[in-house]
Amino acid sequence: MAKLTFLQMTNRVLRRLSRADVTDVTALTGQAQIAADAINEAQKALFAESTNWYSLYKTRIFTTAKIAATTISFADADPDTISDSGSALVTSGFEAGMEIHVTGSTSNDGTYSIASGGVAAGVLTLQTTDKLTTEAAGDSVVVTAYTHPVPSDFGRTIDITSITDNLTLIEGYGRSFDEFDPNMDSTSTITEFVVQGDNYRFAPIPSGATKLRERYWAIPTALSANTDTSDLPVECENCLIQWAWAEVLRYVNSFDKADRVEAKFNRMLALAKIANDKRLDKMKVLQPNSNRNSLRVPRLPVEYGYRGGFY
Repeated sequence: MAKLTFLQMTNRVLRRLSRADVTDVTALTGQAQIAADAINEAQKALFAESTNWYSLYKTRIFTTAKIAATTISFADADPDTISDSGSALVTSGFEAGMEIHVTGSTSNDGTYSIASGGVAAGVLTLQTTDKLTTEAAGDSVVVTAYTHPVPSDFGRTIDITSITDNLTLIEGYGRSFDEFDPNMDSTSTITEFVVQGDNYRFAPIPSGATKLRERYWAIPTALSANTDTSDLPVECENCLIQWAWAEVLRYVNSFDKADRVEAKFNRMLALAKIANDKRLDKMKVLQPNSNRNSLRVPRLPVEYGYRGGFY
């Protein structure tokens, strides 16, 4: 079944209001603009509730960043920098915003944060609060990232599996990480993770580059162009239209009718959830008993819950 475009959904709302169709959602005014905005608000609302819509399931594989080299130097430059004459910092996976751990240097072992826009092939620029001592290259220095940015469309975690070490990471708590490793200098195989702001934080600090597979529920992309379609399942389209219709009715002070439209929205939402659950059931794979940290057959939880709905 083909999905409705943003323009088509907007016009369906306008027809319910006895308004003329529009031809371009980028040039709206009045009730048409309210209707279009409300469709995007409805997307956020449907994601914010506990239902995990099957079409928002995402997976990606990434490797934690690490470099070990004798070509790494340090500069007290305000902001301070870590440089690699071998120009391997980008290819090693470092990104802006990462927290990194340095070992093997003469004067700069410790933890630091990479500044926004602070990654180039040969230079990591640190946040202004981080202070280094100028040091020439020569020591066998290891720089390891122990945080990693979540995907740009990240909404909720399902799980993270270490492909390198053949185990499923436990979703922990930042405070427990700090209590376990207050000096942030313990390195070993990653066993736990936590979402902190826009980053994953791993514990212990990885002793080597670790290949990870994450599964998560994505946030629906905001609709903006005529031909855009919702990331939510097709079963949700009528819900989006009903929500937007009710919002415009409230704008024009037609509250009784808005309440009736909202009641129909709730019935449609209940039906969409039933259809969604059936799709999730088909996506799941029965999981035999196994050790908690063994590599598991990929499956989807019925609902997101404690530690990503895995238990």
